[in-house]
Amino acid sequence: MANSANGAAYDTSYLATIDPMPSPFPQTAPLSAETPGKTTARPKKKTAEQLKSENRARMILFIKAVTVIGLLVAMLCGELSQHVALADVNRQVRAEQGAVTLLKSENAKLKARLKAKYSDEEIERYAVGKLGMIKLEKKIPIELSRDDCAITDTEQ
Repeated sequence: MANSANGAAYDTSYLATIDPMPSPFPQTAPLSAETPGKTTARPKKKTAEQLKSENRARMILFIKAVTVIGLLVAMLCGELSQHVALADVNRQVRAEQGAVTLLKSENAKLKARLKAKYSDEEIERYAVGKLGMIKLEKKIPIELSRDDCAITDTEQ
Protein backbone atom coordinates (compact mmCIF):
# COMPACT_ATOMS: atom_id res chain seq x y z
CA MET A 1 0.00 0.00 0.00
CA ALA A 2 1.48 3.29 -1.00
CA ASN A 3 0.78 6.45 0.87
CA SER A 4 1.45 9.79 -0.66
CA ALA A 5 1.54 12.73 1.67
CA ASN A 6 2.99 15.99 0.47
CA GLY A 7 4.06 14.36 -2.77
CA ALA A 8 6.15 11.57 -1.12
CA ALA A 9 5.28 7.90 -1.56
CA TYR A 10 5.75 5.51 1.36
CA ASP A 11 5.28 1.73 1.41
CA THR A 12 3.41 0.80 4.61
CA SER A 13 2.50 -2.76 3.66
CA TYR A 14 5.02 -4.20 6.14
CA LEU A 15 3.02 -2.82 9.06
CA ALA A 16 0.32 -5.48 8.56
CA THR A 17 2.81 -8.23 9.48
CA ILE A 18 3.87 -6.68 12.84
CA ASP A 19 2.05 -7.86 15.94
CA PRO A 20 0.76 -5.05 18.09
CA MET A 21 2.63 -4.49 21.33
CA PRO A 22 0.98 -6.25 24.28
CA SER A 23 -0.49 -4.08 27.02
CA PRO A 24 1.52 -3.95 30.23
CA PHE A 25 -1.72 -4.16 32.20
CA PRO A 26 -3.51 -7.51 32.30
CA GLN A 27 -6.94 -7.52 30.78
CA THR A 28 -9.47 -8.48 33.42
CA ALA A 29 -13.22 -8.38 33.53
CA PRO A 30 -14.82 -5.68 35.66
CA LEU A 31 -15.62 -6.78 39.19
CA SER A 32 -19.34 -6.11 38.85
CA ALA A 33 -19.71 -8.06 35.65
CA GLU A 34 -20.59 -11.69 36.13
CA THR A 35 -19.85 -14.32 33.59
CA PRO A 36 -23.09 -15.82 32.33
CA GLY A 37 -23.57 -19.44 33.27
CA LYS A 38 -21.18 -19.31 36.24
CA THR A 39 -22.31 -19.03 39.77
CA THR A 40 -20.19 -17.21 42.24
CA ALA A 41 -19.20 -19.17 45.26
CA ARG A 42 -20.06 -17.58 48.54
CA PRO A 43 -17.31 -17.48 51.07
CA LYS A 44 -17.71 -19.94 53.86
CA LYS A 45 -18.76 -18.60 57.18
CA LYS A 46 -15.87 -18.35 59.59
CA THR A 47 -15.99 -19.88 62.98
CA ALA A 48 -15.88 -17.78 66.13
CA GLU A 49 -12.30 -18.93 66.76
CA GLN A 50 -11.20 -17.80 63.29
CA LEU A 51 -12.92 -14.40 63.74
CA LYS A 52 -11.30 -13.99 67.14
CA SER A 53 -7.90 -14.87 65.68
CA GLU A 54 -8.33 -12.40 62.80
CA ASN A 55 -9.45 -9.64 65.18
CA ARG A 56 -6.45 -10.32 67.41
CA ALA A 57 -4.13 -10.17 64.36
CA ARG A 58 -5.71 -6.88 63.25
CA MET A 59 -5.35 -5.43 66.74
CA ILE A 60 -1.68 -6.44 66.88
CA LEU A 61 -1.10 -4.89 63.45
CA PHE A 62 -2.85 -1.70 64.60
CA ILE A 63 -0.75 -1.53 67.77
CA LYS A 64 2.44 -2.05 65.75
CA ALA A 65 1.45 0.70 63.32
CA VAL A 66 0.63 3.12 66.16
CA THR A 67 3.93 2.25 67.86
CA VAL A 68 5.94 2.86 64.69
CA ILE A 69 4.13 6.14 64.06
CA GLY A 70 4.72 7.18 67.68
CA LEU A 71 8.43 6.40 67.40
CA LEU A 72 8.68 8.38 64.17
CA VAL A 73 6.92 11.35 65.77
CA ALA A 74 9.25 11.12 68.80
CA MET A 75 12.31 11.06 66.53
CA LEU A 76 11.00 14.06 64.60
CA CYS A 77 10.39 15.98 67.85
CA GLY A 78 13.93 15.10 68.99
CA GLU A 79 15.40 16.39 65.74
CA LEU A 80 13.39 19.61 65.99
CA SER A 81 14.45 20.21 69.57
CA GLN A 82 18.10 19.65 68.60
CA HIS A 83 17.78 22.21 65.80
CA VAL A 84 16.21 24.72 68.19
CA ALA A 85 18.96 24.13 70.77
CA LEU A 86 21.64 24.47 68.08
CA ALA A 87 20.13 27.74 66.88
CA ASP A 88 20.10 29.04 70.46
CA VAL A 89 23.75 28.07 70.99
CA ASN A 90 24.71 29.73 67.70
CA ARG A 91 22.94 32.93 68.82
CA GLN A 92 24.82 32.87 72.12
CA VAL A 93 28.13 32.30 70.33
CA ARG A 94 27.50 35.30 68.06
CA ALA A 95 26.66 37.45 71.09
CA GLU A 96 29.84 36.37 72.89
CA GLN A 97 31.92 36.99 69.77
CA GLY A 98 30.54 40.54 69.67
CA ALA A 99 31.45 41.00 73.35
CA VAL A 100 34.97 39.68 72.68
CA THR A 101 35.37 42.15 69.81
CA LEU A 102 34.31 45.04 72.07
CA LEU A 103 36.69 43.91 74.81
CA LYS A 104 39.57 43.62 72.33
CA SER A 105 39.00 47.17 71.11
CA GLU A 106 38.80 48.44 74.72
CA ASN A 107 42.02 46.56 75.51
CA ALA A 108 43.77 48.23 72.57
CA LYS A 109 42.61 51.68 73.79
CA LEU A 110 43.81 50.97 77.32
CA LYS A 111 47.21 49.78 76.06
CA ALA A 112 47.57 52.97 74.01
CA ARG A 113 46.69 55.10 77.06
CA LEU A 114 49.15 53.15 79.22
CA LYS A 115 51.90 53.61 76.67
CA ALA A 116 51.14 57.34 76.55
CA LYS A 117 51.37 57.54 80.37
CA TYR A 118 54.93 56.22 80.29
CA SER A 119 56.15 58.77 77.75
CA ASP A 120 58.79 61.27 78.93
CA GLU A 121 56.55 64.25 78.30
CA GLU A 122 53.67 62.78 80.33
CA ILE A 123 55.95 61.88 83.25
CA GLU A 124 57.49 65.36 83.25
CA ARG A 125 54.06 67.03 83.11
CA TYR A 126 52.83 64.87 86.04
CA ALA A 127 55.94 65.59 88.11
CA VAL A 128 55.73 69.33 87.58
CA GLY A 129 51.93 69.62 87.78
CA LYS A 130 50.88 67.13 90.45
CA LEU A 131 53.99 66.63 92.55
CA GLY A 132 55.21 70.26 92.48
CA MET A 133 58.67 69.43 91.22
CA ILE A 134 60.63 71.91 89.15
CA LYS A 135 62.15 71.32 85.77
CA LEU A 136 65.89 70.80 85.84
CA GLU A 137 68.24 73.24 84.14
CA LYS A 138 70.87 71.97 81.81
CA LYS A 139 73.65 72.80 84.27
CA ILE A 140 73.26 72.43 87.99
CA PRO A 141 75.85 73.73 90.45
CA ILE A 142 76.70 71.23 93.17
CA GLU A 143 78.61 72.27 96.26
CA LEU A 144 81.28 69.78 97.21
CA SER A 145 82.89 71.54 100.13
CA ARG A 146 83.00 75.06 101.51
CA ASP A 147 85.06 76.62 98.74
CA ASP A 148 84.69 74.02 95.95
CA CYS A 149 81.88 74.04 93.40
CA ALA A 150 81.10 71.72 90.42
CA ILE A 151 78.74 72.05 87.48
CA THR A 152 77.06 69.00 85.94
CA ASP A 153 75.38 68.58 82.60
CA THR A 154 71.97 66.87 82.77
CA GLU A 155 72.13 65.75 79.15
CA GLN A 156 74.59 62.91 79.87
